[in-house]
Amino acid sequence: MKRKITRWVKGSPLEPLARWVWRRVATPPPPELLENTNESMYAFIRQVVRPTDNCADIGASFGGYLEQIRAIAPHGTHHAFEPIPKLADDLRRTPR
Repeated sequence: MKRKITRWVKGSPLEPLARWVWRRVATPPPPELLENTNESMYAFIRQVVRPTDNCADIGASFGGYLEQIRAIAPHGTHHAFEPIPKLADDLRRTPR
């Protein structure tokens, strides 16, 4: 699958974007960020997200990470996806 994608993207106008995304995603967070999950994730978000970045929170639950993302990247467009109907409803009602 990776080879097919590489053939489609290499030499196309999407190549610079694909390389940028790969560098950001392929680099794992440092081990010290993995010790305390919530604090580690907040630290990782602060380290990676810039004020104009657009973000997606998959499995947004109560929106804690989304709140952090909005604070760090106020000029970006953010999307939250939550498959559990009750949590999704609560998330929709959360003031922005």
